[in-house]
Amino acid sequence: MQLLPIQSLKESFLACLKQQSVVVEAETGSGKSTCLPLWAAEQGRILVIEPRRIACTSLAEYLAAQHNQKVGKRIGYSIKLENQFSDHSQVVFVTPGVALRWFAENKLSDFDIVMIDEFHERRWDTDLLVALLKQQQDLRLIVTSATIEGERLARYLHAERLQAKGRVYEVQIQHQCH
Repeated sequence: MQLLPIQSLKESFLACLKQQSVVVEAETGSGKSTCLPLWAAEQGRILVIEPRRIACTSLAEYLAAQHNQKVGKRIGYSIKLENQFSDHSQVVFVTPGVALRWFAENKLSDFDIVMIDEFHERRWDTDLLVALLKQQQDLRLIVTSATIEGERLARYLHAERLQAKGRVYEVQIQHQCH
C-alpha cells in the first residue's frame, strides 16, 4: 500500500499535539481526515467536526471498517436526528450544528481534543466554533485545511503549523502539429 502524504507528519504531529493546538495544511486526498483523528485518539478522546453530514457518516463507517469494527464502538458519529456512538467511542465525527449544541451543554468536556476538518470551507458555524474553542484552554484544537492561510491561522490560535507536501507526478508536455 502506498503511503499517504500526511504520514510524513505523524511524529511531529503527535509531539506538537501533546503541548498545544495544531494547524495542519495538506493537499486534498493526503489523509488528513482519515489519519489525524486516529493519531490524536492516542492522546485522548477526539471530536471531529466535519462540514457535511455525509462526511461524518462516511468517514466513521470507513475508519470503523478499516479496523474491522462496527460503527458506534471505538469510532462513531452524531448528526441531526441520528447517533451512532457511545460514551466509550474514542473518535466521534459530528456536524458543526451538533458540536455547537454540545458546546452549549457542557463546553465539550467529554472530549480532550477537537478537530475542525476542512476549515477552508469557511462557514459561520465553524468560524464560531474556532473562536469559542480558542478560549477553551483545556481542549487541544486541530484545524485542517487544504488551502487556508496556515501561518496566519496558527498565529491566531497560538498553534503549531505543520505542512505535508502532496504527491508529485512528473508531467511531460508534448506539442503535436497537425
